[in-house]
Amino acid sequence: NITVHPQPVAAFSLNSSAQCLRGNSFATTNSSSGATSYNWSFGDGTTSTANSPTKTYSASGTYTIRLIAITGNSCRDTLTRSVSVNPNPTAAFSLSSSAQCLQGNSFSVTNSSSGATSYSWSFGDGSSSTAASPTKAYSTAGTYTVRLVAFNSSGCSDTLTRNITVHPQPVAAFSLNSSAQCLRGNIFTTTNSSSGATSYNWSFGDGTTSTANNPTKTYSAAGTYNIRLIAITGNSCRDTLTRSVSVNPNPTASFTVSNNAQCFRGNRFVFNSTSTVSAGSLSYAWNFGGGRTSSNGRDSLTYADTGTYRVRLIAITSAGCRDTAFSNVVVYPQGTADFSIAAAAQCLRGNSFSFTDNSRVGSGSINAYDWRFGNGNTSTQRNPTGVVYASAGTYNVRLITRTSNNCRDTITRSVTVKAHP
Repeated sequence: NITVHPQPVAAFSLNSSAQCLRGNSFATTNSSSGATSYNWSFGDGTTSTANSPTKTYSASGTYTIRLIAITGNSCRDTLTRSVSVNPNPTAAFSLSSSAQCLQGNSFSVTNSSSGATSYSWSFGDGSSSTAASPTKAYSTAGTYTVRLVAFNSSGCSDTLTRNITVHPQPVAAFSLNSSAQCLRGNIFTTTNSSSGATSYNWSFGDGTTSTANNPTKTYSAAGTYNIRLIAITGNSCRDTLTRSVSVNPNPTASFTVSNNAQCFRGNRFVFNSTSTVSAGSLSYAWNFGGGRTSSNGRDSLTYADTGTYRVRLIAITSAGCRDTAFSNVVVYPQGTADFSIAAAAQCLRGNSFSFTDNSRVGSGSINAYDWRFGNGNTSTQRNPTGVVYASAGTYNVRLITRTSNNCRDTITRSVTVKAHP
């Protein structure tokens, strides 16, 4: 007798016939019939006798998985299947910087991936890109994860992430006590209301700088200047604010007086402004003393009383800047000429007239006399006597007095020389 043993039927399936190298795991499902044991070989030198083994490959390539199904009588059947282990690409990229300030931020990516044919980027703020080497700008400060997934033609991928930081921007802010001042006594005070900054750089437009929180500035020359504040964070992020200020020129007040010392009678003072300013126009405010004022550039004035008057001129620019000039003028007392005659009417024979000075002056003194007797004779004595007339008639005697300030007054009186019968 002979026996023919039945043949087993080798059969198995795989979870997939192709996988990517990273994370590959080929699971077998053994559906053989009539067999009691199994020999597996995986094409890389490894084997198994498990019923439905799982295989992970350590290198990419194409492998043959072979199953030998064996009966108890050592009858066999064999089945092979090919699997592909596709290589993974290598994701690699660098960034232009890992941290930037919010204002003007722009992160440039340099993609150095290998074995990849396409890319998927995500930037941690909901935005994405499929460009090879995109550029990214963020609208909000924060820390973001940039992720690159590199794909090859087999659909295998590699992922690389890098963190970047977008530092918050400070806000530069300041106010000034005024935007325009006159040169004389100017002082600009800053009030710094910046936020998010730890240090400050000020420049004032004239070559001077400061790192104070709230500096004050005095300019030495008129002009328009830009005050600039740079507010800086601990991460060197900056914001800049500029404000313009005007330093207006002061005028130089001055004036002339036609004659600053005059006698009371007929006094007339002419005042003329010679004030100047480097830019703009001028207006004037005069105070002549004695309650008299004017806004003219040139004016004349007659004083109603004697005395010394302090004249003040304020020159005012169109920007309201001022300068003041002073000068004294004097109105001297005129003096009052007066005299008496001992006998104003005399007979021709033996006539002899005597004149007594009665002149007076409010201040100073009378120090010169000019007598004119009407007969061609004169005298400079204060009280002339023995004035003789050679013929009968009426004569006008005139006295001219001159004070120590050269002010004059005149009086005329008549004398009569009677003819003899």
